[in-house]
Amino acid sequence: AEESDLQDRVRQLSAEQERAKAAHEQQVQELAARRQEAFEQHQQLQAKRNEEQKQQHLLQMQRMELEMEVAAAQRAFDAELAELQEKQTEIQNKTEEYVQQVELLCQEPAGRWGAGAMTSPPPKSGSSQQRR
Repeated sequence: AEESDLQDRVRQLSAEQERAKAAHEQQVQELAARRQEAFEQHQQLQAKRNEEQKQQHLLQMQRMELEMEVAAAQRAFDAELAELQEKQTEIQNKTEEYVQQVELLCQEPAGRWGAGAMTSPPPKSGSSQQRR
């Protein structure tokens, strides 16, 4: 009977060992599958990251190109504005000179230049020549 108990005990231990071995094997397989899944997910994320880095680089290049275009447009605008302001100043100066000449003519006696006074150009005064 004792031998029978020992054999039963050996069989129970063998069965427990087989169950433990099977459970361990199943756990190893599950862990290997999870590891493989994690590895694949990591590769996908790495590929996505690489693509995002490429996109970021392209966007940075586009941004730099656009900033250069904006700077060039601003320089062109500033140059044109300066030119227009210079022309405006020149026109204002000529207008002031013209007004002064007309005022001088209006102050002159009407008969000084004779009948053609209205059609003849006025003599250039020294002050208007100095400004040129």
